[in-house]
Amino acid sequence: MRIAIGYTRVLRSEKGKRGLGLRAQAAAIRRFAHDDSYDLVETFNEVGSGGRAIKSRPGLTSALAKAHELRCPIIVTKRDRLCSDVKFIPSLTAKGVTFIVAEFGPDTDLIGG
Repeated sequence: MRIAIGYTRVLRSEKGKRGLGLRAQAAAIRRFAHDDSYDLVETFNEVGSGGRAIKSRPGLTSALAKAHELRCPIIVTKRDRLCSDVKFIPSLTAKGVTFIVAEFGPDTDLIGG
């Protein structure tokens, strides 16, 4: 079985809204990991903006460090949970970590193509 890291994020304004919460995202990531034969090692959570400054996102920073250390992908439920600006994606992939977006499936790149 392959290993992976999970990452969830909500905006403060979304916190507690049905279907958008950290718990719902974590459950979806666990289902995806199970269905695609990943052993989910750890899930990192974030409450805040999906802005560009990685250093202002401790959950993402920790997920990136752990994924890099274990040489495994990070699974998110939807691309916008990782970042809201597609132009930010190259700076994330430059970190040498693979991202899997559960809504796109395991064989689709981060842009969704």
